[in-house]
Amino acid sequence: NLYLTMLRNYFKTAWRNLVRHKFYSSLNIFGLAIAIAFAFLISGYIWEELQVNKSLKNVSQQYLVESTWRDQQTNAGTKSPAAVARLLKDLYPDLVENYYRWDWVSTIITVGDKHFRDSLQIGDTTLIKMFGFPVLHGNVNTAFDNPDAIVITAAKAIKYFGRTDVTGRLLTVENYSGQHKDFVITAVLKDLPYNTVTVSTVPANASINSTFLPFKDIQFFYPGGADTDDWQYVNMTSFIQLKRGVKQKDMLQPIQQLLSRHTPSGIKANLKLDIVPLADYHLDANNGVNRKMVYTLSWIVLFILVMAIVNFINISISSSSSRLKEIGVRKVMGSMRRNIVWQLLIESFLIVFIAVAIALFLYQLMKPVAGEMLGRALPSFISLPLYFALIPVAFVFITGFLAGIYPALVLSAIKSVESLKGKLKSVKDNIFLRRTLIGLQFSIAIIVFVAAIVVTKQVSYFLNNDLGFNKELVVNVPLPRNWTEEGVRHVKTVRDEMSKLQGIADASLCYSIPNRNVINYSDLYRQGEDSTKAITAFTFITDEHFASVYQIPVLAGKFFSKEQMNDSDWYVVINETCAKALGWKSPTDAVGQKLKQGGELCTVAAVVKDYHFESKREPIKPLQFIHVENSNNYRFISFKIKPGSFNTAMAGIQNKFNQLLPGAPFEYTFLDETLHNAYKSEIRLEKAAYTATGLSLVIVLLGVIGLISINVAKRTKEIGIRKILGASVNSIVSLFAKEIMFILVVANIIAWPLAYLLMKAWLSDYAYRIGIGVYPFLIVGLILAVVTSVLIYGQTVRAALANPVKSL
Repeated sequence: NLYLTMLRNYFKTAWRNLVRHKFYSSLNIFGLAIAIAFAFLISGYIWEELQVNKSLKNVSQQYLVESTWRDQQTNAGTKSPAAVARLLKDLYPDLVENYYRWDWVSTIITVGDKHFRDSLQIGDTTLIKMFGFPVLHGNVNTAFDNPDAIVITAAKAIKYFGRTDVTGRLLTVENYSGQHKDFVITAVLKDLPYNTVTVSTVPANASINSTFLPFKDIQFFYPGGADTDDWQYVNMTSFIQLKRGVKQKDMLQPIQQLLSRHTPSGIKANLKLDIVPLADYHLDANNGVNRKMVYTLSWIVLFILVMAIVNFINISISSSSSRLKEIGVRKVMGSMRRNIVWQLLIESFLIVFIAVAIALFLYQLMKPVAGEMLGRALPSFISLPLYFALIPVAFVFITGFLAGIYPALVLSAIKSVESLKGKLKSVKDNIFLRRTLIGLQFSIAIIVFVAAIVVTKQVSYFLNNDLGFNKELVVNVPLPRNWTEEGVRHVKTVRDEMSKLQGIADASLCYSIPNRNVINYSDLYRQGEDSTKAITAFTFITDEHFASVYQIPVLAGKFFSKEQMNDSDWYVVINETCAKALGWKSPTDAVGQKLKQGGELCTVAAVVKDYHFESKREPIKPLQFIHVENSNNYRFISFKIKPGSFNTAMAGIQNKFNQLLPGAPFEYTFLDETLHNAYKSEIRLEKAAYTATGLSLVIVLLGVIGLISINVAKRTKEIGIRKILGASVNSIVSLFAKEIMFILVVANIIAWPLAYLLMKAWLSDYAYRIGIGVYPFLIVGLILAVVTSVLIYGQTVRAALANPVKSL
């Protein structure tokens, strides 16, 4: 009871002290609260990123089969020959427990009189049991056994039917020849968390697949092709599950033996296979862009927390001397040193506890906004593991101890007589520590601010600078697929009819659009040369209007003329990089020359100027264009809208689309949106960096306000004496300003090289990047100097104008 009474008295006294010093208590609590709330929000995002794939059954034993081709121009690392996974299971049953492969198609699904565009995942029947996806309705063991079976998720069932119990209902699916077939829903899965099994491995096309078909139905989409045991079909996404105890390294020799014994010679010479852990694949994919994002945000969180804790400690130390007389009275009345230490520590704990409580409230309040900014729904408290409740508790004790232990130990050690006089040399001489702490705050703020500006400049460079094509007023509309000669003739008619609409400058059919991942590529070499000199070129399937719609400069030749299409020869268009890689010194030299690809001859019709058809993270690679009439493959119609005609043009496009393509859902995307999706990780980082910059400025300026206020309070009599002796207002203001401004200058000297090295390392991962220059550093230094000066002036001018008699 005695200890409880003492503890209660400690808290009561601590609360009274907080209320007595409302201003400084508010500064400490507010600065800590916003920093902790930001840390919780970013940590929620990081937690969600780290949990991707973790809910999959036996994920620690599961691996993605990854391909590395001789020519690194190809981007099919996540794709592998169709036969690989099955053969690994059949030939090495002691090592491989199970496998799953899938291919992805986009098509139109009809339910009654409603039409939906959907992504279908066609794969092995092992999907549900291998990864442990929970089934809401239907039988997990027989879901894919029935003829024409289809499995969907609960969200998709609600979208199509308005309810989840829809087993036995029919979905009408369209294939790439314009044919339709009814499929029976045999199971409904619970909504799946984000994972890299049911998400397209092509980053720009990434969407969660929620409709699943068995491989026996793949012939409906690829009649006579896409054999799931064909080594020549190299666009399959494949996973294997190893038996318990089998390690990744144990598969190196079996994979090598498989390639040596079973692959055709053309593939054997070009392909290297490996397996990568599925548990970490989300973070490591696309050159580790997600892992880089997690690390960067983690450092930002650490910086912000350090700044807030430093601010807290700094104000606690600076205000400690105001407690000297109180401590002297306590000692005279019989308080022991440990009692004073506990009193001061509990006050520190109480401040941090209140700040954490406010931060938890702010987390719930700001969670939707932060989730939209970061592009991922953040977890609620109840969805997190129970041990997460220990984090706020640990933060209260650790931060409270760090902030309170120094003043507690110093103040509790003084002699009673010195305390009663209110004088203590050791307390007054902690100026260097205070300056160091606030200098650390300024340095962190400068680094974060400079990083935000550099990231913004890089994102702007990605989206606006020299793309090589004109992205303005370009709209892309997905088309229903009918990849036959008749289908191509029909969509050409659609294109021509829509080109005549008011407000349309031009229209083009294409399979791929700029900054969407190009999944087609071919080996090219000059006629008369050996095939070993072939280069790999990405392939765009399009028509003669593509260069006009995207305003891509043609350097030599003509971009698919009518005369060329009526000719018996097969014509292609290539970019500058492709022409140089094939050995031509100028674009003019390449026009009219013969190339071989796939054993067939083709003629170079034109050479276009290089443009960024992929992300600017990658260098521009060889590219060829094939006319849609030579391939019969298309996915989009791209429109160039005339300036000032958007509403009229879009209304006309939709009306004509519904008239010419009845039964197809009308959707469209702006090319600007496509570009933003290609760089969404950088855009998220930009938003987070500016949020962190705002918070760091708030925290450091709160610290400046607190320190200046304390200094003014301590030096009130000095100010009065100076005024009596003739000091001006400006000289008194400068008395306080010069210390802070000196610290700011030193902080810039320390922070600038650190910020430069950090951002240079960050930019080094991009093939096309900005120069950092001196601009970010100068603008950050100037802004901090101006804002700090305004705050110092506002805090000190009132004391400088006060009546010196009252000050004395």
